[in-house]
Amino acid sequence: QDCPRTGRRNGRSYEYVVRGEGDQPPPAPSGGYRLVLEGRMAAFADGRAIRMAGSVTDITVQRRAEARFRHAVEASPSGMLIVDSEGHIQLVNSQAERMFGYSQAEMLGQNVKLLMPPPYRDEHDEYLRRYLESRQPHIIGKSRELTARRRDGSVFPVELIVSEIDHMETFIGMLHDVTARTQLQKQVLEVAVEEQRRIGQELHDGTQQELTGLSLLAATLLDVVKSVPEERTGEHSLWHFGQATYSRLSDIAMKLCQGISNANLNVKQLAHGILPVQIDAQGLSSALEELAATTNDVSRINCRFDSPQPVGVANNTTATNLYRIAQEAVNNALRHSH
Repeated sequence: QDCPRTGRRNGRSYEYVVRGEGDQPPPAPSGGYRLVLEGRMAAFADGRAIRMAGSVTDITVQRRAEARFRHAVEASPSGMLIVDSEGHIQLVNSQAERMFGYSQAEMLGQNVKLLMPPPYRDEHDEYLRRYLESRQPHIIGKSRELTARRRDGSVFPVELIVSEIDHMETFIGMLHDVTARTQLQKQVLEVAVEEQRRIGQELHDGTQQELTGLSLLAATLLDVVKSVPEERTGEHSLWHFGQATYSRLSDIAMKLCQGISNANLNVKQLAHGILPVQIDAQGLSSALEELAATTNDVSRINCRFDSPQPVGVANNTTATNLYRIAQEAVNNALRHSH
């Protein structure tokens, strides 16, 4: 009825909601409504439509599937973008809106490089063109950590996974903001570097100085031994030590023994902090007793392990973690409480 003399719908397709009996698949209740896509062509003569051809296609299932797909995209905890073969954004969910600070209206139809800082912004179109020509995937189906750009110009790290929809030259990008993970990795690295610096400083200021002193004592001991007069009788040699020389040698030897013992304890204390310790689930109590005894020997501070009942744990990993907690608490007390 609307086709008419002006021909304004000639050659165009339109979607309609129609009422039907629902006797053709996909099924619909009697009297239900369905979506159809209608296309018309008309021929005119003297301003009158003399011939008309058209087709009607039931697109109810297609539109329902699209609605479910849009709902799934919107419900995703990840930021999601759907991009066409020219890099233009066709669909975006609210998670991506929050992530980038743009509204959906501001992103739709824009090139996806809007969300990229240099150099990715400048190289993206070439990457897309190369893939469409060669079909050699470089990032398709792989997880990569890149840098993204917010509306305010700030950049942040994201984990990106790009997939192609059944070779339709349409791409889905799933993005995760990994700022918190990156900061945690940086903090862990900083802690590791600081611990390495601390151990190096303790080795330099403590153990190395002790070893230097021990070397001097050993050299002195050697000089004293060489200064003792030698008396040869046939194939044998005799050295005569006076009381003063013997006392000096004895004193040097005692200092060497004490210095070596102190250096050994210092190295043992450092090793306890950096070597992995695996504690048996049934041996946690014994390990804690040994920790207390070692603390007594090293620090000369009274450290006691008291457990009225046996300590039972589920597995070796739990036992090791509990031991590490106790060890860290003891070390912090020694280091900071004086």
